[in-house]
Amino acid sequence: MARRISFDELQAQMFDLYLAHDLAGAFEVAESVSRLYPDRSTKTAYWKACILSLMGQAEEAVSALAQGLANGAWWAPAMLSQDPDLEAARALPQMAAVLAESNQRWRAAQDRSKPETFILDPKGRSDASAKHDGVPPPLMLALHWRNGSGPEFIERFRPVADDLGFLLASAQSSQMCAKDGYCWDDLALGEAEVARALASLHASHRFDANRVVLAGASQGGRLAITLSLALPLCGFIAVVPAVGSVEAFAPHIKSAAERGVKGYIITGERDHFLAGTENLKRLLDSSGVPCRMEVVAGMPHTFPEDFPERLARAARFVMD
Repeated sequence: MARRISFDELQAQMFDLYLAHDLAGAFEVAESVSRLYPDRSTKTAYWKACILSLMGQAEEAVSALAQGLANGAWWAPAMLSQDPDLEAARALPQMAAVLAESNQRWRAAQDRSKPETFILDPKGRSDASAKHDGVPPPLMLALHWRNGSGPEFIERFRPVADDLGFLLASAQSSQMCAKDGYCWDDLALGEAEVARALASLHASHRFDANRVVLAGASQGGRLAITLSLALPLCGFIAVVPAVGSVEAFAPHIKSAAERGVKGYIITGERDHFLAGTENLKRLLDSSGVPCRMEVVAGMPHTFPEDFPERLARAARFVMD
């Protein structure tokens, strides 16, 4: 029986074609994903709408969003009103109804949304952690990327956290960008929520406070770096971090170097944040914060297929 292609693999294929300006190919993959993964209609309807709008098929783009709404999806106002891919769709009068309905759903969900922390109960983990009996485990707190979630990221980091004996937790932002999708757009609010998550974990779980690692991807990777430099933590592991300018990291680098903070970055050769990430690595190394970086050949802004092995190397380096 043929192996079912994962959502992540198909998403990477779609974005590869999109970035190569092969819109017809990207749309074909998006259609395939929507059939194989009907529970991901929030993402697939948005992809199809953006691609159709860029192809000059504005009416079809609006219809794709309307179908997404009919399937229960919605998107934050900024996504629909500011994304340049949807410019042609926004020019149509029928887009107003989509914007209004989506905004209403977003507002209702955002009013109810609160930050959450998901924890992998040590009792449910593999026997690999038994060797740590009597010794508080290290803590890994994972931060999701934009349009991600806490449960998604605790699963991404689960295998290696189990194998290396970490207490694993994942912080989910209160900020919503789509149905079941969360973000850290308000950086100050995000920093405050992650700091509160760490404080809550200190109060509720036993772990070695001197061995706390922040991990994250994209927007969450950038936040993991920022907070690891600013707070008394062991270090960070960042996957395709959304790094533009490096000036924002500078104020805390000296104190981080004095505390012995270390970092590890896993990024892609075709990640659009690669240049900024390379600049940050050079700044950290030259300022006394050891930072290793793996650049995965041919990889865009996503997770590598062999992520567990790369994460194991990263965790050992940061914890050593």
